[in-house]
Amino acid sequence: MNVEGTRRLLEFAELCQRRGQGLRRFCHISTAYVAGDHAGEFTEDQLEVGQGFRNAYERSKFEAELLVRERSAQLPILILRPSIVVGERSSGWTSSFNVLYPPLKAFARGAYPVIPARRSTPVDVVPVDYVADAVYELVEGSKDGLGVYHLVSGRRATTVGRLIGHSARYFRRRPPHLVSPPIYRRLLHPMLIRVSGERQRRALRRTESLFPYFSMRVRFDDRRARSRLERAGIRAPSLDSYFDRLLDFADYSRWGRSLPQRVAPASPARRDRGP
Repeated sequence: MNVEGTRRLLEFAELCQRRGQGLRRFCHISTAYVAGDHAGEFTEDQLEVGQGFRNAYERSKFEAELLVRERSAQLPILILRPSIVVGERSSGWTSSFNVLYPPLKAFARGAYPVIPARRSTPVDVVPVDYVADAVYELVEGSKDGLGVYHLVSGRRATTVGRLIGHSARYFRRRPPHLVSPPIYRRLLHPMLIRVSGERQRRALRRTESLFPYFSMRVRFDDRRARSRLERAGIRAPSLDSYFDRLLDFADYSRWGRSLPQRVAPASPARRDRGP
């Protein structure tokens, strides 16, 4: 879907342009995780840096972005790369409980006595209202020519250590022990599967594909996006400032099983000039 769907949309965009039907922009929503397993800073100008990929999703988004870039001489291309998108900062509301939410849910249920992670690993999370405002601002204000923007926390990204601390406080649980991924894979994971109850085993199996993100070494540079968005009063907040609201909503909605009616945000994110 990510690759073939993108290819078909590009063909449609070229058809619109040939027919003179007023194509203003082709906006492609990519992901910051096209960086794959790259270590160090990953800038908005970079794409192919010799990285490998943790999963098919990352690879397919990388391949889709390559397709889009190939058309940048023919089409007015805008590429936006969000990081991990979570609920609204003001209410915690979301209809999509994926990526960050399954590990938090598993931790709440005591499934993680130990995890493969580095305490200093960046965890780059952005609220959906920030992403929506950023997309609108960049689409409306962009000029002709290829433009690539990271919609990320960047310098404000939290870390695995801080995320674990927030989670342990919120759920009133003991923080898990952190070990190196090789030790976890070879020794601890087989033992945990063997000695855990069925519920804990299910939680581990559902979330272990996300464990590589707890030991990654990449930081996303967003200076181009910051330069554009901060002039419009749009800033990515730190996760610390709204973490509890995310989990309050997750608990209230039973992690998406009893989703309440959509609640409008208290104020537009574009007016938030705070931290």
